[in-house]
Amino acid sequence: LRTDNLGKDFVRFDYGAQENQKRYGQRTPPAYDLSLFPMPIAIFHGSLDSSASPEEVNWLVNESGIPKELIVHNQMLEYEHWSYQMALDTSYISNVTSLINQYW
Repeated sequence: LRTDNLGKDFVRFDYGAQENQKRYGQRTPPAYDLSLFPMPIAIFHGSLDSSASPEEVNWLVNESGIPKELIVHNQMLEYEHWSYQMALDTSYISNVTSLINQYW
């Protein structure tokens, strides 16, 4: 899974035009309709994250078709993509644990 077009689509794996044509019947990977997945989503991202741009996160939260009541959005200021694995500040863990307990 990946976003494409600056976060405007959530698409299947891109094998390249020729293999995509064989697998998907089209040259580009098809987009998923995220509104068809009625499950809670937790988004944890950092304000300095170079792997999840603000445009992509905004699209996922506001324009993806996922019902807003199913989205938990948590931005950590001064975090980048690897901060969740390597940061000294692990205060976000209590939010993760709470969500796991709520939905598991």
